Amino acid sequence: MRIDILTTHHRSCDQVDKFWRSYGWQPVYHDNTGLPPGTGRNRILEEFYSSGRSWLAIADDDVYLDIQRGNAIEFLSDPNKLLSKLNDEIASFGVMNNIHHRVDITLSNPALKDNWVFLRNYWIGCLMFHRNTGNKYKFHPTDVLEDMDWCIEQLLDHQRVATCMNLVMKNLGAKSSLFTTQQQRRESYIAAKQRIANSYPGITLTDKGKLLKTKLINSHWPNSPRWQSVKNIGPSLVISRD
Repeated sequence: MRIDILTTHHRSCDQVDKFWRSYGWQPVYHDNTGLPPGTGRNRILEEFYSSGRSWLAIADDDVYLDIQRGNAIEFLSDPNKLLSKLNDEIASFGVMNNIHHRVDITLSNPALKDNWVFLRNYWIGCLMFHRNTGNKYKFHPTDVLEDMDWCIEQLLDHQRVATCMNLVMKNLGAKSSLFTTQQQRRESYIAAKQRIANSYPGITLTDKGKLLKTKLINSHWPNSPRWQSVKNIGPSLVISRD
């Protein structure tokens, strides 16, 4: 399977390249030096939409799948076995990371033993899979929450976005190519959150800086009998791994 990787002149891709190729994947690199991530990701999307391919895998240059946790090896060895089961239930999905998910607790959930579990979510980034639905979606080109815009635009088009709870992202810990200080990072996220809250009716920003998206999601999420509430995870698509 092909995977499109966003990178810059300042980063070495040797480690991620070795990883993906070791499982038979084909990395294709896109230089985005000096530009916000959304700019490069949009170029990748445009190429994908005109290619005729069914699925796009897109990743940053400092992440890959953690083969020590979850079902990464199973997926890496035959991604189409899973992708072919999703049909039109999911337009895009990401994977778990240690920042936003209780990874080890989730992986011990009985629901994951014999199933692929996809949690309803509308903020995925760094490592994503996107189905060609016939529509085009763009990342916001300027700030750090460009991946949230991309997910929300799919939601507004009544497409489902999720996180695969069987797969975990491994981050190499590379130095940020966007920020020189933590203060700059914090200020950028504050501004981006305010922009999101102002841009989409149904999303509110709390006094503590949290974006609440439930109202918007509930009003646009298309019904499907295949989605169910999984204990200790949430609204999910459950698919047998057989």
